[in-house]
Amino acid sequence: MRILVLNGGTGTIKAALASVVRGTVTIERRATVPLDDAAGPAAAFDAILAALADGLDGIHGIGHRVVHGGLALTEPAIVDAAVEAEIARLVPLAPLHNPVALTGIATARRRWPTLPMVAVFDTAFHARRSDASRRYALPTDLVQRHDRSRPASRWPRGVSRRPSTRSRCSSGGDAPPAPSRAVARSKPRWGSRRSKGS
Repeated sequence: MRILVLNGGTGTIKAALASVVRGTVTIERRATVPLDDAAGPAAAFDAILAALADGLDGIHGIGHRVVHGGLALTEPAIVDAAVEAEIARLVPLAPLHNPVALTGIATARRRWPTLPMVAVFDTAFHARRSDASRRYALPTDLVQRHDRSRPASRWPRGVSRRPSTRSRCSSGGDAPPAPSRAVARSKPRWGSRRSKGS
């Protein structure tokens, strides 16, 4: 299996061609193209595909690095209309990165309309942290304004809530429950006193 991986950043677009044989991943080629503010990300994605043109025949899928997946997208996801809409909804939380990722998805879809695409999210790394540690530094009103405390019953319409042993929390649900005000405002024990000499 051969996979094209696209990584849209704020200053460059990076890409890699990878082959997977019996679970072993080999990087065949890499390319980096600067992101020109004047030309925009679409031109950069076109340029990076041109740089890898002689190796793109016969790929089986495309992977996209996306910065913000929120609470709904906490593991790799097949890119469909609902996933793409959720990435777009989260643009206010990652205004420099998510729009570039969406451009990469659109570029790949135009070139390979029938190939599967998978998005992998930076925020998935933090999704399984406890509510207290994730929300400790944030005011409650900011958490609520950005829908960070959305309970599972208000999951985005159309986005799969397929159970996962990696994403299930101790309460048995697929998403962390909304914290109580006491939890959201509580301080960790190590913040309650200072040791001598500190």
